Amino acid sequence: MTLGKKTILITGGTGSLGKILTKRILTNEMGKPKKIIIFSRDESKQHEMRLEYQHRTVATDEIIYHNFEQLVEFRIGDDPNTFKRHKCTHDVGEI
Repeated sequence: MTLGKKTILITGGTGSLGKILTKRILTNEMGKPKKIIIFSRDESKQHEMRLEYQHRTVATDEIIYHNFEQLVEFRIGDDPNTFKRHKCTHDVGEI
């Protein structure tokens, strides 16, 4: 499966599996996605995750994550209807 040029929605994106999946997708080994939407109910975890990626210090991390701010978008919500209200699934290629 290739994720190239698709919008990817990761529900529970700030949890342990969501973080691993995000990291894996950001390596672009399955193609470079158009956008990654991290959907979770915890605003503080979203903030921590954003800061974690913005403050990389190792050269290889910088190369992998240099486009994090343009590629990743965070959305807050905790019920299935939130997807529709926030239009999270509009143009999503993989959920």
